[in-house]
Amino acid sequence: MRTTKSLIFLAGTTIFLSACLGPKFTKRYDTVRPGSAKENILDVSAFVAGSTPSPSVRRLSEIPEDALAEAIKAMSGGAAVTPTQIGALMATRISPSPAQSAPNYTRFSRRIAVTVDYETSSVSSIGEADRLTRLRTDFVLSGNESPKFASWSRLSSPLVEVDLGDLQFTQSNTFSAAAEFDTLAPDFAGLDIEGELARELVENVRLRQNILPLYGVLKDHEARLEQRGSLGRDLVGIQTIDLTITVAADDGSRIVTSFQAPSAARSGPRLQTGIIRPPKSCEPVKLTVNAEGVLRRVIDGDDTNTESDDNVTLQLVGHSGAGDQFDIVSQEQLKVPNWYIRQPGGSTIQMQASGMRGPQDMFFDSIGEASAFFDYMAGQANPPRRIGSATITVAGNPVSQAFFNTAIIDVAERNQTCP
Repeated sequence: MRTTKSLIFLAGTTIFLSACLGPKFTKRYDTVRPGSAKENILDVSAFVAGSTPSPSVRRLSEIPEDALAEAIKAMSGGAAVTPTQIGALMATRISPSPAQSAPNYTRFSRRIAVTVDYETSSVSSIGEADRLTRLRTDFVLSGNESPKFASWSRLSSPLVEVDLGDLQFTQSNTFSAAAEFDTLAPDFAGLDIEGELARELVENVRLRQNILPLYGVLKDHEARLEQRGSLGRDLVGIQTIDLTITVAADDGSRIVTSFQAPSAARSGPRLQTGIIRPPKSCEPVKLTVNAEGVLRRVIDGDDTNTESDDNVTLQLVGHSGAGDQFDIVSQEQLKVPNWYIRQPGGSTIQMQASGMRGPQDMFFDSIGEASAFFDYMAGQANPPRRIGSATITVAGNPVSQAFFNTAIIDVAERNQTCP
């Protein structure tokens, strides 16, 4: 009878001791409770860190000074050049276009840098152990004609790895029952339990930061960037995003995308055309950035490096304003300059190519193509009337060499609604 009761006693003691042991380092917190109402204590700022165009796309302002001087000389044709014309010249795209293609003027790549921090007025209330454990950054496009997000191409958030070494924690409980239990029932009097009951829990934890989960969600003119923190990692700081947006296109028009003069490998000139579609509106595209998250605020237990003994609240936090708004694509960047050849106060060179209903002013995608065409035609005693599928005329008549004696290369904005 005593043996049975002794086993029951030992089993109960074992359960009691097991319940007293538990992990220390691997716990995310000791206790947790929800926070109060949302606090607007985050400060958000954003700016365009740079464009990310295709490597083949360049502007004329990037070429060497001597080449730029020749381009201005070719454009002027000996006549005076206005500051407006020079400014437009600098912004001209000079990337080579593949056959029968033209640049896409309705697609823009940008790198956005976003900084999220605590407002200055609230910094004093943020403890050293408090951290932003979840962060959602919202992006909204507005202005222009229904701008939309096309894609993310790169998401990054700086991560500093801190190696604090290894921690080891050992918990043990020992129980010896060799005394007589005189206060118990008579059946237990004189109970003599030999031996020792012990239980031990050892935790080894490597304190090293992990890469933060970071992902984006796109939906038309809205986008969202999500970050979830890891042990000891505060999500405030800077993040960068490479994104591509599109705007509505205007009606298309045919332009010269490539001109090549005769060479040793080619007996005649080659002229190629393509369709361009400028942006339908030159109203700037604006980006509004806002943020909200969850603040892990420590009430008690912030005197150790481990977070497992923290008593915390999870507080919803946000930004006090409507968000940081700025122009992601300016009015000037939406304008599409093309080049054409004309006589001051007189006629312009026109062309009629496949897909065109009648003769139209002959526009070039870049100053380089326009200059190459100008030099070739001016050097011919009888400039050709037809190059490839394009018919070249001036006021319905063949182009004469004398036309180029006074002609100049000029620039025109192709957007119909731009000022």
